[in-house]
Amino acid sequence: MELLFEGRSYNDIVEAAGCSRRDVSVVKKTVAPRGLTAALGEPMTESAVQAMFPDGRQRMSDEYEPPDFKAVLRSMKANRNVTLQQAWWKYVGVGGLGKTCRYSQYCHLMA
Repeated sequence: MELLFEGRSYNDIVEAAGCSRRDVSVVKKTVAPRGLTAALGEPMTESAVQAMFPDGRQRMSDEYEPPDFKAVLRSMKANRNVTLQQAWWKYVGVGGLGKTCRYSQYCHLMA
């Protein structure tokens, strides 16, 4: 936010902070209506900043059956030809499970 308060350009902020132009835009749109400036005197606490920018990512809820990644890794180490997609198909195909996650979520959790 300091770079934004200094009046730096989007490109300068992106390069200095290592973030995207979209992130800079979100900060600018969040800070402007609140009337925040660098001249407020007191620095903001970490919790105040987190309250302004809540984590909107979705979490895997308890209704989803978690994959057994230890077994997946054992299988992949034992057989080099086993792919992550094959492991996901096996996970989805197991009967008796609750809801299963999608392939993209499976890959994200595996990483």
